[in-house]
Amino acid sequence: MLSFNDFELGAQWVHERINPAMASLVRESDVRQALSALNTIMADASSTFLIPDLFPGAALDFFHVQGLRDPAVLTTADQRLGAGLVQDGLSANALSAIGAALQQEMDSTGNDMMRFPLEGSEVIVARSSVRALILQATGITLLTK
Repeated sequence: MLSFNDFELGAQWVHERINPAMASLVRESDVRQALSALNTIMADASSTFLIPDLFPGAALDFFHVQGLRDPAVLTTADQRLGAGLVQDGLSANALSAIGAALQQEMDSTGNDMMRFPLEGSEVIVARSSVRALILQATGITLLTK
């Protein structure tokens, strides 16, 4: 699991990349809380999952991938999960800010995805347009309703 300092640095990273108008709408403490909640979800996860549209206003997919050694089955998390995060006291503005910062970083680097290795798993945030490539590269099969 990540520590408070990781969330503090993450919140600062987000604020450095979002536009000033958005920065005035969201506090770093809200971003820190959102990052902490995502970390808790990942720590409690027992399987690989995908949350499409987690970040309002950003066309990004959020993959949490448990060990990539063996092919896995990826389930699409109920889209209400993102709404549930907001209902649980998380700021939609904070999730939007995180998405905007990730998109800005991808735009500035020319990448379509970002990878964040964790102990025993990995987070991949990618543009929705490259979902099929991510699935193929990781050997994951997406099951949907």
